[in-house]
Amino acid sequence: MRHVLAAGAMAAVLSTAALVFGPFALGGAQQPTASRAGVPASGGPGSEYVLSILLQGKGSVVSRPKGVSCPGRCTSRFAPHARVVVTARPLKGWRFVRWSYACRGSRLTCAVTVGDGGATVGARFAKLS
Repeated sequence: MRHVLAAGAMAAVLSTAALVFGPFALGGAQQPTASRAGVPASGGPGSEYVLSILLQGKGSVVSRPKGVSCPGRCTSRFAPHARVVVTARPLKGWRFVRWSYACRGSRLTCAVTVGDGGATVGARFAKLS
């Protein structure tokens, strides 16, 4: 069976969506937490844009200015072109490996600019050996 949404309904769904799917295991491997990324809150002047965090492994990511505290709140709205500093915090027995998508490198903090289309940041954690 095929479901069809009118273009306006789909735009409304996409403009307000901030879907977060919790981590799940498949074949014993931790899968990343997925978030709806880069969706403008509205299309006009003064719009806010979504910063989405994708987690892999056991740890958390917080933002400055406040808004993201993932897991829990893995998406947050910020003004266009806002500079947001994200910080990775590994859980006990885990270590931070690296950033991906809008951030790169292996430092615990990363500055990202939330552009017109929003931004997605990935944080990968690995279990200590």
